[in-house]
Amino acid sequence: MSVICLFEDAGYRNLLPLVYTKAVYELRCGIFTLGERLILLYPESRAFLHCREYLLSTVTERLNLPPLQSPGSEPILFLNGRVISNQSLSRLIPPQGEEVLYLCGKTVVGARLNGHKAEEFILWLKGGGEGLPDLGEGVSTSQIEVTIIEYPWDLVANNEDLIREDFKGLDKGGTREGEVDSLAKLSGEGRIYLGAKSRVEPFSYLDASQGPIYIDKGAIISSHSRVEGPAYIGEEAIITGGKIRGGCSIGPGCRVGGEVEATIFEGFANKYHSGFLGHSYIGKWVNLGALTTNSDLKNNYKPVKVQVSGGSIDTGIIKLGSFIADHAKTGIGTLLNTGTVIGVGCNIFGGGLPPKYIPSFLWGGGGGFSEYKLHKFLETAQVVMERRGKVLSSQEKEALSKVFALSREEREEFLNSARSGSPH
Repeated sequence: MSVICLFEDAGYRNLLPLVYTKAVYELRCGIFTLGERLILLYPESRAFLHCREYLLSTVTERLNLPPLQSPGSEPILFLNGRVISNQSLSRLIPPQGEEVLYLCGKTVVGARLNGHKAEEFILWLKGGGEGLPDLGEGVSTSQIEVTIIEYPWDLVANNEDLIREDFKGLDKGGTREGEVDSLAKLSGEGRIYLGAKSRVEPFSYLDASQGPIYIDKGAIISSHSRVEGPAYIGEEAIITGGKIRGGCSIGPGCRVGGEVEATIFEGFANKYHSGFLGHSYIGKWVNLGALTTNSDLKNNYKPVKVQVSGGSIDTGIIKLGSFIADHAKTGIGTLLNTGTVIGVGCNIFGGGLPPKYIPSFLWGGGGGFSEYKLHKFLETAQVVMERRGKVLSSQEKEALSKVFALSREEREEFLNSARSGSPH
């Protein structure tokens, strides 16, 4: 049995604040997370993990996989967690063979290494995974073409195609393990899967005419809901009378209503009430208040700009919504502009259009912002998770405290700019 190791490189920085609280391979795209899809491609391998040190205990606990401590005597296949894998990847990067460094352009997407070379690669990762590792002689280089998540909007852009690909790979179309009320309608049943204990209630409509629909086990499509494919509805998620348009992945435990289009929910997020959300990425434990609505199209139909790593980037994409990190919340009637980014643990309220970039752990809105005190945030997060039968572990508290410290400088700069009247 071969050994694989999912790793993070310096590219995680362009995915902040979404990955402040998680490894890059925990991001969802399609039916699976990036890491789940990589591991599925190598079923005969034992999987290990590498990520930023402050996240290691929480990530290994969540994924129930061990960290890679030392290479040992076995060859290791290192796989970049930002790669969107497909069936061809395991042929491009086979688990067995000579020592090779796999590149896509200047990005290290994989490496198959033994002994001392594996140790050198691990040291490169621990040093931040920037540039190319110096592995000395004896390691060849191979250029391959793969899709890499460079920015948050790449997740949204690839989601629809990945739902189709994942659905085809699972080969469960036409299988009905759940319950469908006689007053519900399914169009294109051959492209619909209903997992065990799932339920489609009266007057709901699943329309797979434009793409497959995967309803995972225990999920509920409540009365007067419409789900259009391609779509993934995760385990024990509830669609609460919503209009779910094509290209949506709704992770486990979510409660989603209103109108949603081409949007990814990681898991345990609430958008229970009316309001539109389009072409967006929503982290875990996010709560969107009633009538929270985002714009995903500018009135002049020009490409949307998004702030990343301190600078504004022209995405080249015309339809793009919001990127909201874990544990963020919006109050009733919140309006979000195209390309809005909201950091970890923010509480946004007060009406009007808030700034397009809001650093982590801020509290406020149109009337101004202040820092969200860490102890108060942790108290609320614990209550929120307990309501879903989950526990905020001591490891998670430590990781969130670290994120609070890591984001302090950016937060203070934002607040100072607001006091001086400068634009955010």
